[in-house]
Amino acid sequence: MRVVVVDETGLVKMVQVETGATLNTWRQQSRQAAPQRIVVSDDETQAWCGIANGTVESVNFTTGVTATVVERPEGHLGFAGLALRDRQIVSCSTEGIVREWDQDADYAQVGEDFQAHVAANVMEQSPTDPNIVAVGGDECDLRLWDLNARTKPIFKAKRVKNDRYDLKVPVNIKAISFVPNEDSKKVIVGSAFADLRMHDARVKARPIYRTKVTDRAISALAVTHDGNMAIVGDAVGNMNLVDLRKDAQIIGGFKGFVGAVKWMQMHPTLPFVAACGLDRYLRIYDVRTRQLKKKVYLKQRLTTLSFLSELEVEIKEEPEAVDADDATTDAPEEVELEDDELWDALGSVGDTNAEVEDDMAVQAQEAKPLTAETTGKASKKAKGKRKVTSKATKASKEVPTTSTVKKPKKPKASHTL
Repeated sequence: MRVVVVDETGLVKMVQVETGATLNTWRQQSRQAAPQRIVVSDDETQAWCGIANGTVESVNFTTGVTATVVERPEGHLGFAGLALRDRQIVSCSTEGIVREWDQDADYAQVGEDFQAHVAANVMEQSPTDPNIVAVGGDECDLRLWDLNARTKPIFKAKRVKNDRYDLKVPVNIKAISFVPNEDSKKVIVGSAFADLRMHDARVKARPIYRTKVTDRAISALAVTHDGNMAIVGDAVGNMNLVDLRKDAQIIGGFKGFVGAVKWMQMHPTLPFVAACGLDRYLRIYDVRTRQLKKKVYLKQRLTTLSFLSELEVEIKEEPEAVDADDATTDAPEEVELEDDELWDALGSVGDTNAEVEDDMAVQAQEAKPLTAETTGKASKKAKGKRKVTSKATKASKEVPTTSTVKKPKKPKASHTL
């Protein structure tokens, strides 16, 4: 399995999940030009990044070439979403403006842009119908658009009723996910006020149910392939598995995250979910058991990712540049000569043993033999030392200590006159 991740410094990396190795890294580090959204082509040979400065860049996985394909439109502040429809790239800005560019026409704009919402935090494309997109933002409730009919939205969510104090319930959508196998009409929405809402465009404008599965802002959502379960991530690292059939009842949690969960995505075919966040780790979980299968440390804070399928991509490594002066035939000969000299200086094992034996023989000849005279003198010296030590010990025994000295008795007073 392979995952393409993006960090907040602007790097795009391809990670091999099984080994935890980074297969390749693209782009230069720049926080001002960091990608905010990424979308991968169907053949998984290239990706397009929505850059913070308003441009769109393409990254070719096979050649490693990055190029700016779309210049910054006037008034563009950032990207809320990026999607791919046939051979056209669909983008949504934070101002809620949706635009399309055609790859085959040298990235010329297709049709006129339209205002999908007043403002947008996120745009999500339907996995079953690429013509349907969902848009939401701060005080901008959910809207569904058909890109083939841009005159009005096909669904417009209605604000929930006021609370018990008759105050307006705030709306700030941070994450959107379509429920598969529901004709792109069923959508779950996570807000910055910890609300999880289920919308069904076939039933009514207000949400079917609204619940809280966490106390913090919901930052990421993902729905399983069967559409029965959803994974909810929040701003403090909580990841919960909820049952959408039972009003988002919590089934269990995914352990491991320390910082905010920034992005989650299901594998195209397998029951695995990839998640990344501010703790710099890419994590792969098994949705069925909620167990952590793999985590990879990627050095920078991660912002978004794209889970690739099992298609193989040939990664070409560029050869290292070699200077003309260094590319000579004398270099290997010099290295061989240095190696030969080194081995000659070390010598063989037999030579070293013979040298050691010779040194031992010389030391034995220089050593003086022990005679009776020398042994007698040594014994007299030892006896003298023993006498001195014995006298010192006797003197120390004779010296009274404070505990053994007896105090003199006081004389008895005489009573004679």
